[in-house]
Amino acid sequence: MECDTKVYTLFSELHSLTMNETKFLIYGHDESKQMNECLSYIAETAEDAVARCIELHPNFNIHYVSIDDSEVDVVKVQSLR
Repeated sequence: MECDTKVYTLFSELHSLTMNETKFLIYGHDESKQMNECLSYIAETAEDAVARCIELHPNFNIHYVSIDDSEVDVVKVQSLR
């Protein structure tokens, strides 16, 4: 039972860390690949997501940014016994 409590506590701590983050969908065109794409980033703000996108993909021309508000899959903590 002690292990279950530790797992639950760890899960709760991780969950509370990500409560302020949002999944942003960044739509645009990659000049190096010559293709339209949608890249997703989890960040606190749209500005942070765009900055990370530009840092990782300097040839990506951003057309628009939206928020992915789809339902999140919830993982149930289960005993290993």
